[in-house]
Amino acid sequence: MARKKLRITRKAHKRKSYVKDVIPGKGVKRKRIPKTIVKKSTFLTKDRGKLGLTPKAQRWFKPVGTLSGWEKTQSTSERRRKAARGRTDLSSARALNQLANVTSDRATERVARADAKYFFEKHRRGKK
Repeated sequence: MARKKLRITRKAHKRKSYVKDVIPGKGVKRKRIPKTIVKKSTFLTKDRGKLGLTPKAQRWFKPVGTLSGWEKTQSTSERRRKAARGRTDLSSARALNQLANVTSDRATERVARADAKYFFEKHRRGKK
């Protein structure tokens, strides 16, 4: 399914003056760019779809295994029991950390990050 082009219209606005470093040959010369009025502009751009939604073809995250029914709405003990099912502490921690890094849902990120931290600590305690 081909996506349509979107027409973007930018408002006219004032731009402040600024100083720009120009390097002609060896020395650095400072050039003052005066304030200007930027004219209104209209242009077409590719429609990228819903904000925060990556097209399937461009998704790069490949999860390592599954978390066996782990859900953010479950109790802490139930989530951790399901995440640890058939895995080492380090493996569980890495899988949850991956989930926390790629999710766009803030609640899932917080819960997965807390569980990953728990499993990293548990792994660290077991090594001593």
